[in-house]
Order: sequence, then C-alpha cells, then structure tokens
Amino acid sequence: MKSPHTLKLNEILCDEIENQLFFVSEYCPAGNLNRFFEKNSNNLTDLQIAQIFSEILKGLLTLRENDLIHADLKPENVLMSSSGNPLIADFGLAS
Repeated sequence: MKSPHTLKLNEILCDEIENQLFFVSEYCPAGNLNRFFEKNSNNLTDLQIAQIFSEILKGLLTLRENDLIHADLKPENVLMSSSGNPLIADFGLAS
C-alpha cells in the first residue's frame, strides 16, 4: 500500500543463516512524534499541531480504506519525515 501518510518500505532483506528479516524504510531524521513534540512544543502553533493530527487521521483513513487496522498506534509509532509530515509506522500488529 502506497500512501503519503505511511512510512515507505524500501526493501526487505533476509538473513537465511540467522533466519531473520530486516525491513529497510525511509529515513525520518526528526524521530517519532513523541520526540518531535518534546523538541518543538514551544515553537508549534495550535494550527501546526492540528495539521499534524489531521495528517495522522488521513493516514488512518487510508488504512481503513485498505481494510487494515494498525492495532498499536501511539506517538512512538508515528515518525516525522524530513519535511515535517507525520508517517504512520510499525505495522507489526496490523491486521
């Protein structure tokens, strides 16, 4: 599923010796939503905060339209892109 509101998965690597999978995704230098708010809370306007949450809701709508449930949405599972957009990540419990 491609969406501007979810973390882009670039590649899946398999280590057959250790029997492990590695997921390679886009880099989000601003970290997760929790960290982003801790660093920027004094500089954000109410409108900017509302826009961030609006983008998260758009991401949830996209998941719903694709019959997916995240099941573990929390600030640590929303990453902030280099352009400041929130990206829903960590679909480990998704169904």
